Amino acid sequence: MVQARLNHEEEAALIKHLLSWDSGGIAFEKKFAAFVGSAEAISVTSCSSVSKLAAELAEFKSRDEVIIPTHAFVATTVPFAHHEVSVRRADIDPGAWVISTDVVSELITAKTKLMVIVHLYGMPANMDTIMAVAENFGIPVVEDCAQAPSA
Repeated sequence: MVQARLNHEEEAALIKHLLSWDSGGIAFEKKFAAFVGSAEAISVTSCSSVSKLAAELAEFKSRDEVIIPTHAFVATTVPFAHHEVSVRRADIDPGAWVISTDVVSELITAKTKLMVIVHLYGMPANMDTIMAVAENFGIPVVEDCAQAPSA
């Protein structure tokens, strides 16, 4: 049987959950940050939301650059197009299917304002190397770990 509408009990449960998200969401973010060893975590509705949020917060100027791995869903890239940002595609490590740390520093120019790192298939990118490069150049890094949260 397919139910097209929520019954009163289901509707009440949904509303209760939505109204409690503020405290529940914050608790989840704190637990997730601790789980992945990060100072902070922000929960969003989708990976596309991460890219959109990053694009908005980066305060890009026309022709600024963002580095994104070649092997990532198109929705990772689309929000940056709305800001007239040049996307620099970083090749992947063929053994891990994530961004290759060998090419990241070669892609950085004076216009590079952000790196978006996508962890895939349970395989994390080499964040120690990426963060060292990013810190050396003063470039913020956004990690999309939706497909590899505990890797």
